[in-house]
Amino acid sequence: STFQAYYLCKLQEMTAGSGDKVKSRPSSRPTSGFRSRPMSAHAGWHGLHSPKSRPMSPARLKKTSTRLMDSGLELQPLDVPEAKQDDSLNLQEDHEDDHQDLSPRTHQRALDLMRKATFFHDKRDELIEELAHWSKFATEPEGTVLFRQGDPPGNLYLPVSGDVGIFVGGDKSSPRKPVTKGCERLKVPQAAWDLESRVCTVEGFSTWCNASKFGRRVAKAPRGQIFGEKGLEDGDAIRHASARCMAESELLVLHFDHLAKAQDRIKRKRNFKFEFLRRHVPGMREEPLPDWDTASGQSHFINCFQRETTFSDHTFLRQGTVEPQRIVYVLLSGTVQITRKKSEKSEVCDELYRGAVFGSLPHVDVPEPFTAMAVTACEFFQLELNKEMQEAMPEAILDAISRHISAKTSQVLKKSCVDRHFGWDAQRRHCAKLRPASANPAKNPKLSPWILY
Repeated sequence: STFQAYYLCKLQEMTAGSGDKVKSRPSSRPTSGFRSRPMSAHAGWHGLHSPKSRPMSPARLKKTSTRLMDSGLELQPLDVPEAKQDDSLNLQEDHEDDHQDLSPRTHQRALDLMRKATFFHDKRDELIEELAHWSKFATEPEGTVLFRQGDPPGNLYLPVSGDVGIFVGGDKSSPRKPVTKGCERLKVPQAAWDLESRVCTVEGFSTWCNASKFGRRVAKAPRGQIFGEKGLEDGDAIRHASARCMAESELLVLHFDHLAKAQDRIKRKRNFKFEFLRRHVPGMREEPLPDWDTASGQSHFINCFQRETTFSDHTFLRQGTVEPQRIVYVLLSGTVQITRKKSEKSEVCDELYRGAVFGSLPHVDVPEPFTAMAVTACEFFQLELNKEMQEAMPEAILDAISRHISAKTSQVLKKSCVDRHFGWDAQRRHCAKLRPASANPAKNPKLSPWILY
């Protein structure tokens, strides 16, 4: 099976023609007995001739320059080309600092509630997941006023438990009187008989007291459904009703501004994802950046790559197994170790870092020759090549990915199974099997035990 995997991978690499191939390391030995080019007089000094030569340290360079100046020689500046920097290291994801610091369990709870709400049924799942990061859970005591009729819109609310009443009528305009001194942090007046102390609503656009008239109750906010969303349709709209907690209530709260921030963050995350994959995935170098607001941008093949996170000791590929479905991984962070089991020991063949592209072999019914396991916690983009994904992905990019995986696999297989450097002990054992019995040092004490035939 090992030879079969190596043969098929090498065959695909050699017959692929032009494309993105894995470049092997050039040999350090010259092709002939002479140097390929004359060595410059300054090249050895600055370490520019050979990749093995090291440049001078700043202290030694200063000392050498001082000696040359003292000797009266005039030094001419050299036109040294600047080293090209790998800009892939500078590609960093943009993180927002004003996200709610939700635990994974709380975030999943908010996500489940928002997916069940009718208001989010026509929203993309990507937007819902991003909005869940901006939401927060709030427990309001009985009597708390969320907003008053005539206020500008501020938040969306999703009742989780309790009782929230919707009131219409009462005061025709929302009072703008200041809050009573000492009641700035109160949500409900301290005493029911106190008719003058004013406290702020939850949104903070108006105040109220126990003597305020909210009108008649016309509805009860249904649990699990959004209310207060009319402000999204018209930015200049005002509240046409008041909302008050008739019992202690738990609410999922989302500010109107967070919707625009979530959409902007989604666009920046898509740009980062596209730029990262374009730099590292074979065949994507010439792909233009799509317009995410158009229909073609919404259905772009980049959406086939799903972002996943895993912990250490996670196995991506297992040696000797045939994957039922091809999966391609693009490593975003962390370290993955490629190992191969020989007899009872496992040998480390390679280590993969940020930007590495690996996955199951593109050949049918060929067992995996290696085991790929996460050494640290890893974040990666995953492409599951089922029938739907294969139709969405461009054929040229799929061919380039297959050639890359085949070429890399053949290189590691050759390094692991062909390029063996026999040591002294292995050479002695090998020669002991070939020498005649009369030349055995154990039977002939005159022979040196270090003589090899």
